[in-house]
Amino acid sequence: MDDMIKPAHLALAFAALATGACSAAKTGAAGNSASAQAAPAARTAALNPCTLATRSEAAAAMGKPSSAGQFRKYGQGFCHWDGPTPDYEIYIQLADADLVDSFAHMPGTVTVSGMGDRAVWGKDGALYLSKHAHGAEINFTIPGSNAKMTPAERRFAQEVAARM
Repeated sequence: MDDMIKPAHLALAFAALATGACSAAKTGAAGNSASAQAAPAARTAALNPCTLATRSEAAAAMGKPSSAGQFRKYGQGFCHWDGPTPDYEIYIQLADADLVDSFAHMPGTVTVSGMGDRAVWGKDGALYLSKHAHGAEINFTIPGSNAKMTPAERRFAQEVAARM
């Protein structure tokens, strides 16, 4: 499970990123400079997702012991924390801030207040948040927590948002 990412999340994330890239290209044709458009993506890519949360915060969110965060270069990069079994894991995937807007329109998402500029929770256990032109997807695989964000998951996400 260590190297597995929820395939549906990746497919949706890359579809949203591709859509954003297409709309950015259209905007560029209208006269905006390419460097101004590339700046938010460059700022997001400069973040290291493993610096956004600690091992103890991941363990608190899971309610179980956690491995140290492990960086994986996939897309803009992600950090993965493993629990004691494959049923427990958290990962933070960096993304463009526009991803939150894309996911906000999906069925079953709920707006979450109190973190970042915008955040939405998906019924699949994923939180999509943006802050200051950065975007991140936080996926929680914790038995019994997908339908509604738990207080421990909320605290974890707030810590992540504070560091973005």
